[in-house]
Amino acid sequence: MLPMVVGCDIGYGNLKVVYGRRGEPPVERVLPSGAGPVAMAPRTTSGEINLLKGHLVNVRGESWVAGVQGTQLQGYSRVLHANYPETDHYWSLYMAALLETKSDYIDVLVTGLPVYQFTQQPELKQRLKERLAGTHQPVGDRKIHVETVLIREQPLGAYFDAWYVNQAKMKELEKAHILVVDAGFYSVDYVVLYMGDVFHHYSSSSTLATGDILERAASKMASTHAATITKDMLEAALREGRNTIMVYSQEEPFMTYVESAARQVGKQVADEILNTLRTSQFNIGCVIMTGGAANLYASSLQAAFPKAFQYSSHSPVAANARGFHRMGLRQAAKAAQK
Repeated sequence: MLPMVVGCDIGYGNLKVVYGRRGEPPVERVLPSGAGPVAMAPRTTSGEINLLKGHLVNVRGESWVAGVQGTQLQGYSRVLHANYPETDHYWSLYMAALLETKSDYIDVLVTGLPVYQFTQQPELKQRLKERLAGTHQPVGDRKIHVETVLIREQPLGAYFDAWYVNQAKMKELEKAHILVVDAGFYSVDYVVLYMGDVFHHYSSSSTLATGDILERAASKMASTHAATITKDMLEAALREGRNTIMVYSQEEPFMTYVESAARQVGKQVADEILNTLRTSQFNIGCVIMTGGAANLYASSLQAAFPKAFQYSSHSPVAANARGFHRMGLRQAAKAAQK
């Protein structure tokens, strides 16, 4: 049987999983990153626990629900710190990712870390690699074995995805310096590549991310309407494709607040990237924008790199996971040749 390969992007906002065997169309799944002990889940009117279409998973002997909208959990407190990969929250989402594959044996699993952690915290990378590999028991008696784990820079998946989706255009830009910007909830990660090589000196992360945009937008909107409005409320609405939220007894539009905050934050992030690149001796010829909030940063990045070709990932939320899956297929093919 051909090897099972999984690309997994466990973000602060969404859990993205792409899996499949070589020669088969990959399956792509995107779930919210909400998770917590089952006691936090609501109950139906008949008294049963409502798993909110998520997965019931085991976390250090405790039952959790993972892959759900956090605002639907009681007493939910979002995890937003750099040690995220070593938290129970992250682990519960990893267990949910394994269950999503519906496989008992995974030959290669590829996931990522923010650029600053990948480059500056090798011990974290090694611990995560060792923790994710091996045999796991995500729920009940169900066991899933992960043979090989690869950890890469987070935005690198989007680079591979761009090459796979638009090979002709990327071939034209083969000798250009390429900037990949991954706009996530907790951080905006960026890497610079040339001829497929990563320039770590000019790659980094900014904490001025989607969460900061939504925090500013929610604060301004709350002040305007004299109401309790949180960034999680706005994020949930965006995920569902809505441009209004319920404020007291009526729906109120919120995108003007988000767009205003995005212009401020986007400019600051673009300035950070330009500052990182200021000592470089090259010109950016292509900017690949990816991540769930790619559209919120697009205008600022275009203004910062007006002569670069602007490439927006198809379905940017899962671009890294798709690219990781492609990287995993390549690794599996190399292993088969040995």
